[in-house]
Amino acid sequence: LLQSYINTNLTTDHFSKATATNYVNDIMSFFKYLIMVRHEFSFLENVSDERLLKELTDEDILNVTKEDVWGYALHIKEDRRNSPASVKRRVVALSGFYRFLRDDLDLLETVPTEGLKFENKEKKLPVFLTQEEWEHLLDTVKKHSRYRERDLCIIVFLLNLGLRRAEIEGLNGGDVKLTAGGGFVHIYGKGRKERNIPLNEACIAAYE
Repeated sequence: LLQSYINTNLTTDHFSKATATNYVNDIMSFFKYLIMVRHEFSFLENVSDERLLKELTDEDILNVTKEDVWGYALHIKEDRRNSPASVKRRVVALSGFYRFLRDDLDLLETVPTEGLKFENKEKKLPVFLTQEEWEHLLDTVKKHSRYRERDLCIIVFLLNLGLRRAEIEGLNGGDVKLTAGGGFVHIYGKGRKERNIPLNEACIAAYE
């Protein structure tokens, strides 16, 4: 069944060889876990992949439940220390295989991964530059940059306005508007969403 999926879905022009290999590895990771559990191998044992996969049958594949997938997800997250993004990626690969069994081969009525939701990203605190690091960065630009004025303006905008790199790269001279009372910069963000950000004195001074 797995070889049929590989031949049908993972050898097309839609996937690079590396992507297809990663999909297969992610799917195989689940089935190795499944065999370890069902045949009561210890996870501390050094059991070869070949030995594990010899135990895998079509019946094992077709009788997978949501509980099996949940157990696998917890195992790779808690025991194997996979990140939430890695857990989700592995389950997505498995989901593709089971949709193939249901939709293409008509071997299943339901997909064991359906309805399961996993976090995609770890929540991390933002990282800020210290005052000393900020001053060192500006000093480095002043001393060593070939395009000092331009690069100083870019750094000051980044430090003061919280812009993304792509937003800075997309700026043109006409996007900065100076007025009697200050000024603003017109930004095209993600999804081409537009917004105006007020400029503080440091930004105005750097731009002028």
